[in-house]
Amino acid sequence: MPRIINTLDLAVDAGQAWRVVGDLADAATWVPGVVAARVDGDLRICTTADGGEIRERISEMSVEDMSYRYEHLATPAPVLGSRGTLRVRPNGVGCRVEWEAEFTPIDPAHADEITAAMIAAFEAAAASLRHRIEFGSASGGSSGLGG
Repeated sequence: MPRIINTLDLAVDAGQAWRVVGDLADAATWVPGVVAARVDGDLRICTTADGGEIRERISEMSVEDMSYRYEHLATPAPVLGSRGTLRVRPNGVGCRVEWEAEFTPIDPAHADEITAAMIAAFEAAAASLRHRIEFGSASGGSSGLGG
């Protein structure tokens, strides 16, 4: 099961970063390819630019620990068992955002290509998240990845 770890060291207060990371309905402002997001109970439902849906079950949401876990229930990505954790940690005068994700490529014959595409998509989403936290607006993109 491939695992992706993105670490963002930011020169902003952890609380400022958590206001973005912890606002589940704000995903459309920083997840490339997502045009709308809403929360229904423990589900985050994201709509992609092509009209697709990404459904995530959110668990272990902790304002005190500034973290949550998610599991994809439906995603257009060619993966199974996709899940991850986002957390914000104070780090000296700034903070660190840690985003860990893992998944199983749906087609073992193309696992390397799928994994490379997923790594690129998560890197684009992490870069967009960095921009959203530091500058207050999304940088855009079109990976279609939810997180």
